[in-house]
Amino acid sequence: MTQFKCLVMLLTTMAGVGASKPSASNAPPGSPPDKTLLLYASDFEKGTNGWTLISGAFQVENGSYRSQAITPQNNLSRAIIGNNTWRDYTVEARLKLELSVNPKADFGIFARYQDPNNYYLFLYKIESQTMVIERKLKGKLQVIAEAPLALEAGKWHDFKGTLFGGNLAVEVDGKKLAEVADENFNNGGAGLLVYWADASCARFNVHRAAAARRDAK
Repeated sequence: MTQFKCLVMLLTTMAGVGASKPSASNAPPGSPPDKTLLLYASDFEKGTNGWTLISGAFQVENGSYRSQAITPQNNLSRAIIGNNTWRDYTVEARLKLELSVNPKADFGIFARYQDPNNYYLFLYKIESQTMVIERKLKGKLQVIAEAPLALEAGKWHDFKGTLFGGNLAVEVDGKKLAEVADENFNNGGAGLLVYWADASCARFNVHRAAAARRDAK
């Protein structure tokens, strides 16, 4: 009997030798996304490398990228990341309105930014309490889609804009608010805009085409 038990233990041990460990490809749902889909990701803890300031001023403060565009000398802050190789993508920003000092104040996200006169905006307008998709084409601004939205100042909100081909859509806090078809721009960087307001960004992520395709469904 003792010899039989020893034989069983020996066979069990041998069966375990060389057994493979679970690979990354077998990772369970909820694992971190494939980083090859990321065009850019930052929580601003390590600064703002790669950003280009177009106007006004932003500064890193308490782990966020903040602009206090609330004076006549500085009422419009714009900063851009990326370039014209960015085409179909989803841009996500965690934003907070600290203060607005003018009824015309607004803040939000640039997308497919080509130059100061050509781009899209996913923008929150404070006076009208609306979320808009705005297009600036050859220097002329036009709202091309909008939806009512009441955001509370002093709280973080997750903005998300998706661009895939000629389809554009915007979500806030997980709710899709507006979408539109427009084919004037098919590439360009992303960024932040603050007008007559004090606003902060705690996270800014851009995912390229494959992620954008999933989000657009």
